[in-house]
Amino acid sequence: MFYGIAPAVMAIIAIAAYKLARPTDDTDTRLWVLTVVIGVVTAATGAEIALLFVGAGLAMIVLDAPPAFLRRGHLALWPASPMLGSLGGLAAGSGTQIALALFFLKAGAFIFGSGLAIVPFLREGVVHQHHWLTERQFLDAVAMGLITPGRW
Repeated sequence: MFYGIAPAVMAIIAIAAYKLARPTDDTDTRLWVLTVVIGVVTAATGAEIALLFVGAGLAMIVLDAPPAFLRRGHLALWPASPMLGSLGGLAAGSGTQIALALFFLKAGAFIFGSGLAIVPFLREGVVHQHHWLTERQFLDAVAMGLITPGRW
């Protein structure tokens, strides 16, 4: 019985993955190629390799919003797009963006446990070290996270 269930579960997962990718990837061939490559590597290795996801994200940034040093030398692979604004380019300087990225990279890489295990680390960083939020704003954000659906 279990030999028949495993392929059915794999088919359900494949269908769900396709349904999730379809609205995101839409008609962008590049996104579909990245999706398929990551899916094949994940299936072949039996593990989710985080660097593949990071690499795919960086590849799309270079393609859609190449850094200035690539544009200056006419090496840009794709014209700049509004995606740059969605990355925070309009809201914060590049120094702040780098600080945010490094802080949350560290938080995601080194904090283990339940969802609330990260709260003291985040509070120390965003309120006391970097002053990105006030104490009140941070407490409001934690409260909103706890009362909204989507937590596990």
